[in-house]
Amino acid sequence: MVLNENFLSDLEKLPPPKNQQQTFMEIAGYPHSENICSKILQFYLTPTNEHGFGRLLLDSLVMLIDRELVTDKQNIEVWREVRTSGNKRIDLVIVSDNYIIGIENKVLAKVNNPFCDYTTYLRSLSKSSKKSIKYYCR
Repeated sequence: MVLNENFLSDLEKLPPPKNQQQTFMEIAGYPHSENICSKILQFYLTPTNEHGFGRLLLDSLVMLIDRELVTDKQNIEVWREVRTSGNKRIDLVIVSDNYIIGIENKVLAKVNNPFCDYTTYLRSLSKSSKKSIKYYCR
């Protein structure tokens, strides 16, 4: 890419950014939707997507939970709106060779979820070698 000679000097003339309180979703006019947030999280937590971060974001999350779970060569799947046997939905489920993580997003809603149903479902997915983890986001 060829830059105009004045480009960098023009950038220096811009006022410094103010402390931005709005999120990019609010600026874009998107509603506060758990489903939209889940789609964005699913995209960035899936290592093979074109964002180019690979496993960085997923490994960062997993390290906060349990450092021993992070390994380089695991198969990873990130599912959204997963229906449980109790006919409820978990916002995100991350399945790897060694662990299963359930994530429930709460943007503006109250925490009123069937966590026992979620736990039963996550345990049903896990084999004896997998660790089942429940995670709640706000």
